[in-house]
Formats: sequence, C-alpha cells, structure tokens
Amino acid sequence: MPDLTHGPLVGATTDRSVVIWLRANGSAKAQVRLIDAGDRPGDSKAVTAEADLSKEQDYTAVFSFSDLEPDSTYHYSVLLDDEAALEPGFVEQATFRTFPASDQEAGSFSFAFGSCFIPEVHKDEIFNNLIDKHGPLDPRFFLMIGDNVYVDEYLKLRNREEGLPTESLLELYRAAYRKSWSYPIFRQALAQTPSFMIFDDHEFWNNWNNLTVHQLDEEGLPAAKQSYLEYQDSHNPYAKARHVSVEPTYYYTFSYGKDIGFFVLDGRMRRNPDAVPYRTILGDQQRQALYRWLKDNKDEYRLKFIVSSVPISFVALPHVIVQAFHGTLGDQWLGYPQERLDLFKFIDHEDIKGVHFLSGDIHLGQGLVIKSITDDPGPTVYSYTSSPLANNFHLLPEEVPSWTSTLLWVVLGLILG
Repeated sequence: MPDLTHGPLVGATTDRSVVIWLRANGSAKAQVRLIDAGDRPGDSKAVTAEADLSKEQDYTAVFSFSDLEPDSTYHYSVLLDDEAALEPGFVEQATFRTFPASDQEAGSFSFAFGSCFIPEVHKDEIFNNLIDKHGPLDPRFFLMIGDNVYVDEYLKLRNREEGLPTESLLELYRAAYRKSWSYPIFRQALAQTPSFMIFDDHEFWNNWNNLTVHQLDEEGLPAAKQSYLEYQDSHNPYAKARHVSVEPTYYYTFSYGKDIGFFVLDGRMRRNPDAVPYRTILGDQQRQALYRWLKDNKDEYRLKFIVSSVPISFVALPHVIVQAFHGTLGDQWLGYPQERLDLFKFIDHEDIKGVHFLSGDIHLGQGLVIKSITDDPGPTVYSYTSSPLANNFHLLPEEVPSWTSTLLWVVLGLILG
C-alpha cells in the first residue's frame, strides 16, 4: 500500500461544503470519510468520497463534500486501498469547522494570511500558531497568497547538491512542491485549518510575467500551470468550473457569513507590460469582474477584502526610476500606476466603503491607510502586507540589541515614506 505523503489539506470551505486534498506516493484507491463531531467513526452517518490516485496527476486528488451543517465541526479519516492512512500525529488534527450560515452575519472572528514559504531554509515552526486551537487567534481559515513554493530556489538547491537536472520540467516543478509541502507542522496545520491559495511569481520563477520576454516561454509555463493546478488550485473555490475552458481563470471570490467578502486576484497570468492604453496586472476581464464585485456588494459586505499577491502600495519612488528598473522595482502595483489609480478612482466615485487590501511578496510586514487628497475625499482604503511565512532577515548582526535594530527600521521607514 502506498503512503500518504502530503496533506490531508482542508481546502475551499463554505457554510455547507468542503474540499479535502491529499497526495500519496503511488497509485491507490483513496477514500475520505467525513463524520459530524458528535458521531462515532463507525457511525452509519459517515459519508465517503472516493478517487483513484494516478501518476498523471502526481497521485494527488480532491474530495468534495456538500450538504453539511453551518458553523459545525467535522472529523475525517483517510484510507488508501481500504487501509487507514493517517499517521498518529495527524489523526487528532483531521478536523475542521464549516463557515457561518450564508444568511447570517459573521460577527467577530479571526483569519490568517501570509506568503513566501521557504521551509528548506527556515523550517515551518510558524504554522504552530494555526495548530493551537486554544491560543489567542484560533483562525477560522488561512490565506496563502503567493510564493507558496519557491520552484526557482529549489532548482538552485538541487543543482548545487545533485548536479544539473535531467527530468522533465513538469517533474521538477512537482518535486519542488513535494519537498516544500512535506514538512510536518505545515501539514498538521492545514489538515485542520481551511486554506485558500493563489500563486505569485515563485510558483513560476522570480518576477514572472513582469516583462514581455516572460510571455514567450512555451516550456516552463505549462509545467508551472499543471503543478499549480495539482497542488494548489484544485482545492480552491470553483476550480472545476474555472478550468473547463481553453483559457482558465485563476481569480475567484468567496464569503464568510453574509457580510464579509473576499476577491482573490490573479496578479500574474494576465499581466501585460505592453498593454494599451496602459500596462496591466489584471487584464480587462478580471478588472471588470473586480469592479462588478465591488459595486454589486457595496452594501452587502461590510468588509471587502481584495487579496493581491503583490502590495497595492509599498514605497514612494519617482516613476522614471520604476520605469528604468521595471523588471524588479515595477513588480508590484508600483509599476502599474495608471491601473492602480483607476481602481482607487472607482472606489472613490462609487463611494465603496470597507475596502481592505491583503498582500505579501516583499518579505516585510506593513500596514497603510490610503486616503484621497481631493477636495471631497471618498472612502478610506486600508492595506496590510504580511511578513514572510518562513524566513529570517537581520539588518544588523543578531547580537546587536533589539532596540537598535528597531530604531534603524523606524529611520528607514521615515526615509522611504
């Protein structure tokens, strides 16, 4: 019997449904059995979803369940070829809670978000905060909003240790996921905390699609897209519906209760640095979908979270400098100023309140309040950027007192605006 090597991972969750993802190291008939927290594992009320794990999908599969009860706790078990597959340390974690009813207000709750996961260098201890259900946070779900695997860093590491790669690009992309997603704390955390994911650049390679030359790659892009689908997008909302066409869409929306909404942007696939009338991160279709979502839910959602893998604002730099070094400095919204300005104008003109941007990418935590400077200012917009999920950075040697380092960061922040 093959072993369960990755997952189980609780994916897209609503008040009535859930998706669970897993991977094994060989072909098998996989089953996920779901029971209400009040029932016993052998109870006849348990429901089962099945899938055949095949090499074509790198032995990954998703299991969908519906008709669940809102705001309820469920346990689940995993079987491979009719044998229990969960390791002892994972049995206790194989549980999740559905969202509040879609016609009820969300009330007070917490969720987590982050990006830039490089456990090969810095391990996965940060995910202990998602495992501790008695801690101060107890997040209801977790947003992994880009750079959830560093394929380019994996290839560099592999080349140093084992010489030049010989497998196909698809196998190398898959191997990067298998390496990064095998860490036990990461696995245990996502076995019980519903997660929603989106790519940034390192799922492809550094600063991908920020220059025209990136759009000409006909070998690496299919491998990146296929591995992303297998490991991330397959357990996101509406995955099957978004991938039925020749040109799939990667952005999606979801809600928590009736009054909290999320629009998760695709900040890479539709980029066009040569677009007319201005360069774009979103592309026309996605931009219009975002505008419609904001307008249609203006009064429905008291909080509207726009999830952007790259920050809507970071530092203030002269546009001529950003243009000259667009491949790096222009990788965030800073390099797409007109599209960003039009978005702010739309929010202002439509008087859309409660807009919050969530982002990562830059390996620094940051919070911003963005206000209009017009004579008749519109709604205030808020932006939050997460620090990396698995990374350490010391501007000064570690033995330097912490207050000195803090003071230096404050001074740099004032200089950078």
